[in-house]
Amino acid sequence: MPTSTSQLQQGAAISPAMDAAWKRYLEGLEALRQRIFATEMVWRPETHAAAHYFLMNAQASAFTTCFAPKQTYPAFYVHSTFEPNIFTWTLPNPDFHYRWAFIDGTRTYRVWGHRGNTLWLDIQVNRSHWCDDEPTVFGNYQPEGILDADGNFEYILSATDPGPGKHWIKLDPSSRNNVLLIRDTHYDWVNTRGAELHIELHDGLPAGPCFLPEAELERRLDGCLRLMNFVVEHFQPHITTNPQRTGINRFHQSNVNTKGGSHPVAVYLLLPYEIEADEALIIDVEIPQTMYWNIHLGDVWGGTADYLQHQSCLNGAQAHVDADGHARLVLSTQDPGVPNWLDAIGCLHGIAQFRWYKTSKVNVPDVRKVKLADLHQELPAATPRVSREERKRNIDARRAAIMRRYHY
Repeated sequence: MPTSTSQLQQGAAISPAMDAAWKRYLEGLEALRQRIFATEMVWRPETHAAAHYFLMNAQASAFTTCFAPKQTYPAFYVHSTFEPNIFTWTLPNPDFHYRWAFIDGTRTYRVWGHRGNTLWLDIQVNRSHWCDDEPTVFGNYQPEGILDADGNFEYILSATDPGPGKHWIKLDPSSRNNVLLIRDTHYDWVNTRGAELHIELHDGLPAGPCFLPEAELERRLDGCLRLMNFVVEHFQPHITTNPQRTGINRFHQSNVNTKGGSHPVAVYLLLPYEIEADEALIIDVEIPQTMYWNIHLGDVWGGTADYLQHQSCLNGAQAHVDADGHARLVLSTQDPGVPNWLDAIGCLHGIAQFRWYKTSKVNVPDVRKVKLADLHQELPAATPRVSREERKRNIDARRAAIMRRYHY
């Protein structure tokens, strides 16, 4: 029951309902912490540290995506969602410049902007967020067909068709928390300029108060816990169930679907990996006809590895493909002196994830573990070499591109 002013004036600084919600949150958070640290691999130094980080990342992300959004005061959130090296959970893709907006499916909004020159810009509508229930995909839209001569576009977002001459994105009126997920795909990092996007309420009705009533705060606090539990249930199998089922250092197709908010044309392959400091994994994959592919590294809790200072990811515009159509990628903690190095950044146990978008077929990569000393004997003789100076130039250029993308 909402707290009245008179109740607070009588000395009840915290209402019984809000006090109960806060206690549920703290009890649930402690249960989650115990569950995380009961995992068999958590004793390893890097996985133990990653677990602590994951728990704090989860709480911060729950606040920014579950507790804080005001659906009638919309904005595209960038730095509070998947900012590099801060909000790393759920394996966000280094090639995607994500933006999130949280809106009411019963209201009308306008989204407008400039396309930029990225490979692919996708606007996805989820009918809800993980804090509510499974965020089933409600629709996907690409603005290529509606651009004007200067590359500008505009959409009207509503539950009903706005009529002739308007470009419509359909919302689900049964949900007061529709989620817009933007994937702006930077393939050639150095020469890409991203999309410009804006959003506003557009139905002429009052936005309402900016503060949230206590009953809504109680509901959102419960939602924060629901979100964190959902993510643990989704990523904990990468540590336990999947390696037991498929084996370490072997790719398996991730069991994700649009009920979790994944893109309907995406295929995900996951590799739980384990190496020693003097070892490397050769990941050999034939590249099919595909709009987009990439591979990137993360810790066992689904925290994307640093890609601002390290080459921990590669995509189809960056990777070297051999004459036989295969990309041979080398995952190691030491620089092997080849173009397709995936820098594990000292993490001997982690995850590698392949993404394919609009692919003609799914090729599961072959993985071989070798000694670093024997690496060049295991690769084709024509494999290019990369000097320390070249590596530094490449990483400097990558870092400058990411800094430009996030306005650092």
